[in-house]
Amino acid sequence: MYRDDATWAPFLLFEYESSDGYSLILSDGKMGPCEAPFAAAGRDPGGYAWADVAVHLMRSRAPGLTERLGLDPEAGMFCAYGKDLEALQQLAGLLHGVFHDPAALEAAAKVAPWEYD
Repeated sequence: MYRDDATWAPFLLFEYESSDGYSLILSDGKMGPCEAPFAAAGRDPGGYAWADVAVHLMRSRAPGLTERLGLDPEAGMFCAYGKDLEALQQLAGLLHGVFHDPAALEAAAKVAPWEYD
């Protein structure tokens, strides 16, 4: 059973127990440090805003990635899922990078589409 809660922390990447798929999540309890960059971009911090940032990052930095995974955010949780572990690892790397760089997160949030938020 695959589980990685260190490499892309605070994002968690794990394998479903009941199927052959994987999920990448960020729970609302871990989103606190990113409230200011989202607010500066005019967005409510939460799972929907993270999904929009994910869409932007995939389209701008990893074309083709959007076809390899799905997004299923909620207000208090970001979630990406799929059977392609490599695709989820790529997305995890992109999101981890902006999570730990407030200026990059704010810039991404400002130009991200409003598809989920």
